[in-house]
Amino acid sequence: MKLEISFDERREVGCGQSHFLQMAVQTRDRSGGHPFGGAIGVCGSDVHFWHDGRLGDWIVDEPLVLGHESGGRIVAVERAIDPERVGERVSILEPLSVAIATAQKGGMTIGTSVLITGAGPIGIITAQVARAYGASEIIISDVSPARRAQALLFGATRASDPLVEDIATLGLAVDVFVDASGAASAVQSGLRAVRAGGSRRARGNGRGGDCPADFRHPEP
Repeated sequence: MKLEISFDERREVGCGQSHFLQMAVQTRDRSGGHPFGGAIGVCGSDVHFWHDGRLGDWIVDEPLVLGHESGGRIVAVERAIDPERVGERVSILEPLSVAIATAQKGGMTIGTSVLITGAGPIGIITAQVARAYGASEIIISDVSPARRAQALLFGATRASDPLVEDIATLGLAVDVFVDASGAASAVQSGLRAVRAGGSRRARGNGRGGDCPADFRHPEP
């Protein structure tokens, strides 16, 4: 099921419960224009809402504005905010907060080994946060060569092609497994690559919200 979608260009976005901060979002000129134009990212949840009409138990039953990952420059603030912040470039914070929560709940710390399946925005920013938390080994798996290359530039220490090698058979025994793909095969392989007593975090969401998985640790 695909829902009807329409596009509306909005160059200014309010942030915060009382709209304390106003941000300008501008279209970037890819032909060599201003390098700091803003943008609205397309989240995986946006794709599910549009294509499936739902995200897990969240069913779209009324008009929904897609696009919650905004980046741009601050153009106005209210009195509670330092006016010096006008003109400041602000990045996409929602995916970063997801990655930080994942690192904290997964127990990432100095020397931790981490496996991430899916090298999209969430997977790559999780790799960056894992590195910031002190992880010594960060393995990321994705079918896309371009995404694997990006992952190595942004924190991963190793990139694996699941079409070539099954991470479940590599004897990794990582401390933390994070799925950022929503693919059932990736989840199943990742669960078998975690050491006994390790942490498993799900950040991807499969088609229709269903992703069968066996969480039992395999016998040695």
